[in-house]
Amino acid sequence: MNCTQCGLAASPASPYCLQCGAPVPQPAAPIPAPHVPAAYYPYHAPAPAAYIPQPAIPHANFGLRFVALLIDEFFAFGAAGLAGGLVVGAGVIFALLGLATKTEGGAAGGIVSGLASYFIAVPIAFLAYLLYFVKLESGPQQATIGKLILGIKLVDAQTGQRISGGQSLGRFFVKHLFSGWFFSIGFLMALFTDKKQALHDLAAGTLVVRK
Repeated sequence: MNCTQCGLAASPASPYCLQCGAPVPQPAAPIPAPHVPAAYYPYHAPAPAAYIPQPAIPHANFGLRFVALLIDEFFAFGAAGLAGGLVVGAGVIFALLGLATKTEGGAAGGIVSGLASYFIAVPIAFLAYLLYFVKLESGPQQATIGKLILGIKLVDAQTGQRISGGQSLGRFFVKHLFSGWFFSIGFLMALFTDKKQALHDLAAGTLVVRK
C-alpha cells in the first residue's frame, strides 16, 4: 500500500509513512463468518447395515413325518412288548415254581405272583413306550429311530436347539391324547400350518426339520 501524501510505498510493519510521517491507512480486518448453531446443520443418517438374508429352515413335510411315525411305532411297541414280556415272564416263572412245590401255600403264592405280573406289566410297558419317544427326542441326536432313518430331527421353535425333556414329555401326551381326535386332525395340521407343525408341535413349541 502507498502513502496518500507522498506516494512512497509504505511499510506494512508501520502505521506511518517513513518519508513524510503521514498515517497510512491499514487494511480492514477480515469479517469472521457468522456462527451457525449445530442444530442448523443438516443431519446425515448413517448408512444402513447390509442386509444378510437368513437361510430358510428346511421343515420336514407331512410324508416324511408320517413314515417316521410308522417306523417309530414299530420300535416303540417293540420296546413296550419286551419290557412287559420280561415282567410277565418273571411272573410265570414264579407261578410255576410255586406250583412245583405241590404245597397249598406255594401254589397260592405262585398263582398270585403270576396274576400280579400281568398288572405290573401294563405300566412297565407304557413307561418303556413313553421313554422311547421322550429320551430319544430330547437326546443328543434329537430324533427317534424313525426320524434318524428319514433324516429329520426335532428342535425348539424359538432357539432352533435341542428340546428339553419337559417339552418332549408334553409333546408326547398332547400327541397321544389329543392329536388323534376328529379324524387325526392334530396330525393333519402339519399339512397346512406355515411351519408344518402338528398340534403337539404347537403345544410344545417344537419344529420337525430336515438335517
